[in-house]
Amino acid sequence: MQPLDKYTNIISKLIIFSILAVLLLGLITTVFFSEDINAYENRYAYKIANLDFDSYLDKSFQDSFELALSDQIQLSNKAKRAYNLMETYISRIALNPLRKAYDGYIYFKGNIIYKDMLLFAQYPYESTIYWLNFKIDSYNRLFEKHSDLDFYVYYIEKDTDIDFYKNEQAGFYEYIKSKLLLDENMMSGFEVNDFETFKKYFYATDHHWNNEGSYKGYLDVIKLLDPNIVPLKPLDTISFPKPFQGSKTSGFENILSDTMEIYLFEYPAMDIYVNGEIARDYGNQQDFIQNKIDSISYGTVFGNDEGEVIFDLDNDSSNLLIIGESYDNAIIKLIASHFDKTYCVDLRYYEHYMGKPFDFEKYIENNDIDKVLLIGNIDFFSFKIFNIEGGE
Repeated sequence: MQPLDKYTNIISKLIIFSILAVLLLGLITTVFFSEDINAYENRYAYKIANLDFDSYLDKSFQDSFELALSDQIQLSNKAKRAYNLMETYISRIALNPLRKAYDGYIYFKGNIIYKDMLLFAQYPYESTIYWLNFKIDSYNRLFEKHSDLDFYVYYIEKDTDIDFYKNEQAGFYEYIKSKLLLDENMMSGFEVNDFETFKKYFYATDHHWNNEGSYKGYLDVIKLLDPNIVPLKPLDTISFPKPFQGSKTSGFENILSDTMEIYLFEYPAMDIYVNGEIARDYGNQQDFIQNKIDSISYGTVFGNDEGEVIFDLDNDSSNLLIIGESYDNAIIKLIASHFDKTYCVDLRYYEHYMGKPFDFEKYIENNDIDKVLLIGNIDFFSFKIFNIEGGE
């Protein structure tokens, strides 16, 4: 054998061994050490389904195995990101001249680019109202059944509520207000009536409100819950030194970006529990302020979606239950600063993290709840996954 052939053979074997090692390690990780969350795509990570006769025959086990491998194998998210970066580098060459020349909606890979902001399309009216009616009926039964509680509703308008180019609003918030059997003083909303308002209060690349928007939401909610409460005021504004790209950029990174800013507050002393365990804090705003975070997202800074978060000030004020979704992550600690105990529940994740379904009646009884705040955008008020047990 020639020396060159010998080295080529060794290199080939090393490459094959490396590939097999990565695949084997990925298989072991998938089966025994799988992650719960896919942070890059902001969702639960795929896991292998239980193997039984039925799941094998209908191929659901095989499908779940394939999906789990794609999520759990080493470097899979880095590979996805690298692919998306390469793809959007090519797309950006075509998009940039179009963004500058065209003033309307640019539809690209399922999203919309409009005046250098990424948008979701306005939800279709008829089908959204159809699902809203189910939730509204459920809420009204809940209000009637628990008339001893004070219920409050805060609705957050966003890009799915309005077509900015046509300046046409869906009117979902107005519809909800007209149908809920609550006094008008118990309902409020974050209204987005034009593009300038949206641009001021929301990120260009993420589906959440920014620090200005969330603070306005906090002020609205506090006024709704108790007009006599004096809200906390920002002491300073802290900016992250690197550009921030939010959830809407997944699949076409490096086209647009944001500056992540947060307000600095002086919070009262409180104990915090996340999914039943004592926690140092909720979110990582303190680490953000001290520049101890390498990469950022809305969740890593303001708090990830959890099943239950409890703030305990141990004072003589009332107990509040907040049932919401990711928008309230940025303001629940602020709201909690004004109550004895504040219980925050995300119905999408409660059973996953707490090991049991959420039972509204037992929860309010066990925790001596006085006030209940329902807060969220159109997804919260129309999606079945946010339905409250006990409102049936």
